[in-house]
Amino acid sequence: MPGVTVLVDDDHLGAIDEVAAALERAGLRVDAVLPAAGAITGSIGEPAALAAVEGVAAIEPAREFRLPPPDEQVQ
Repeated sequence: MPGVTVLVDDDHLGAIDEVAAALERAGLRVDAVLPAAGAITGSIGEPAALAAVEGVAAIEPAREFRLPPPDEQVQ
């Protein structure tokens, strides 16, 4: 399942836990609720299904970053 980051709109930041619960009901497997960032991370088969949830400002695909091993030369 693809990972996503859901950005919560300003009007629902105080109710981010309720938005997370609604996202779970819509099929999101919630990994983390980040109140300070106004974001919820998780994974779902069809991210577009989350757009109809009240409080959702945007849905972004998760990005993965990897650093080279410590013994490799940094270029």
